[in-house]
Amino acid sequence: MSEHCGSVTAEGAAVCIPGQCSCSSDAKNNEPITATYSSISRNKDEEKTMWQKIRSGVLFGIACITSPCCTPLFVPLGLALLAGTPMAVWLAANIGLVYGGLTLISIASFVLAYRWMSQKAEAKRSIETTRATPVHEIK
Repeated sequence: MSEHCGSVTAEGAAVCIPGQCSCSSDAKNNEPITATYSSISRNKDEEKTMWQKIRSGVLFGIACITSPCCTPLFVPLGLALLAGTPMAVWLAANIGLVYGGLTLISIASFVLAYRWMSQKAEAKRSIETTRATPVHEIK
């Protein structure tokens, strides 16, 4: 058994030489230790996919609220809440523009949410297909 087996450096890293100490799981097999590029940047990828999931979900919510089936419920409610203000007068005078604008917002947010959702799926597939590379080949 090696003198370094089971010891810890000042930084807190464990010292264990593969094949040299009995505490190593690699002591019994002589295969090289492998690392993948995805495991090195896994936290970054997980954070990126989480952000994509959140923003695509928010855009799907906006698309549902501003869709033509929900706007007849929300526009009169908004006008009632803004009653007596110049904004309510302008919105009531241009109600066709309000409905048209909300429909365009609904379509645009649905398209963006769908694209961001598909980017998440592509990122997930690329992480799964990353090939394992022996550590001594990574430089």
